[in-house]
Amino acid sequence: MENKIKNTVLLILLSMMHITVVDAAQKRSEPSSSGTCSNSEMENEKAPEPKKVHEEEDICPICIGSFTNEEPVDVRIIFECQIESRFHKFHKPCVNGCIVRAGSSVKCPVCRQPKCANFVLFIQEHQDTLIATRQGVGALLTGANLSGAHLNNAQLANAVLEQANLSDANLSGAHLNSAQLANAVLEQANLSDANLTDANLTGTNLTNANLSGANLSGADLSGINLTNTNLTNANLTNTNLIDVDLTSANLINVDLTDANLSGANLTGANLSEVDLVDADLSSANLSGANLTGANLVDADLSNANLSGANLTGAILVEADLTDTNLNGADLNDANLSSANLNSTNLTGANLINVIIQFIEPVNVNFININLTNANLSSANLIGDNLSGANLTNANLTETDLTNANLTNATLIGANLTNADLTNANLTNANLANANLIDTTFLFDANFTGAILTNTNLIGTFLANARFIHTTGLSPENRAYAINHGATVED
Repeated sequence: MENKIKNTVLLILLSMMHITVVDAAQKRSEPSSSGTCSNSEMENEKAPEPKKVHEEEDICPICIGSFTNEEPVDVRIIFECQIESRFHKFHKPCVNGCIVRAGSSVKCPVCRQPKCANFVLFIQEHQDTLIATRQGVGALLTGANLSGAHLNNAQLANAVLEQANLSDANLSGAHLNSAQLANAVLEQANLSDANLTDANLTGTNLTNANLSGANLSGADLSGINLTNTNLTNANLTNTNLIDVDLTSANLINVDLTDANLSGANLTGANLSEVDLVDADLSSANLSGANLTGANLVDADLSNANLSGANLTGAILVEADLTDTNLNGADLNDANLSSANLNSTNLTGANLINVIIQFIEPVNVNFININLTNANLSSANLIGDNLSGANLTNANLTETDLTNANLTNATLIGANLTNADLTNANLTNANLANANLIDTTFLFDANFTGAILTNTNLIGTFLANARFIHTTGLSPENRAYAINHGATVED
């Protein structure tokens, strides 16, 4: 019987490799050898002389270390083997290797039988708590099944977890800096406050994961799925986010300064108050996104889709909006000073109280947009299409609207002092109570069917302007128009 036990222990020792034995009680020193519960043998090394293991001895057959009376009971695993009709005892940290290496095919380290039902059942029931005690720095856990595991605050720096299944795992506060997590499954995982600096997460599935407060600076997140992920207060400094899917993700209080989000999917994402200064959002999909109060100074939004997005109070000073789709977007109180609006689509957009000073857009589509109370002073809107736009009480002082299309536009109470409307089309426009005094240029402008109630034309330049079938033109203004070269027909 003694020889049989001795041979069994020898086989166990020969299979030991690359797993650090941790003393959960912190009462005994580290063993000099390392082991595993796989069936591979160590090459070119002579196995140490095994200790004799007797049924009555309190010895862990994995580390060959004795159990001591000082050790807490909960660091031991004790169960009855249905095959050998004896009790097997192990240290919990020692069993960790069996779990992370063998997964669902784990075998009893003593009898090596998958039919050792009590052992398998025990591992399945306690897998999450056992792994949590393991120190996994630099661990090789490729393809490991750690679904639902409790790994909060675990030391997994530089760990290789490629293709591992960590869905529903608790990794809150875990140290995963420089970890290799490519193609891992982290769906619904809790990574709040985790350290993922310089981690490789390419191809990872983080759908519905919790990354609030996580440190992802320098991490590679290119092309990964972060749909519905919570990234509140996360650190994404210098993070690679190219082509990332952030659909409906929560990014409140995230610093995305200089972030590269080119081509990213941010449909319905929450970016309220987020700092996106100098960020690259070119060709990104931000339709329906919440960008209220976001700082987008100098951001590149060229070719981006912002249709239906909420940009209330957003700062877009000097932002590049070339070919950007802002159809139906809400830009109330936004600041677009000096922004590049070349070929921007603002059809149906709401720009109440917006500031669009000092811009020089080309081919901008302002059709049917709401610019009530907007500040467009000194803007260059030459040839732009503002048909149907609502410019009630808008500030258009010194704005260049040469050749602009203002057909059916509402300019009630608008301030057009010193504005240039040369050859502008104001057919059927409503200019009631508009201010056109002080050398406003109206050369060749078309006011056919326009409403000019309480509008003062005296002092403007009207050569070749056309006032055909207008409404509300006072006798004084009519006479002034005729005397200054305009065509007036009732």
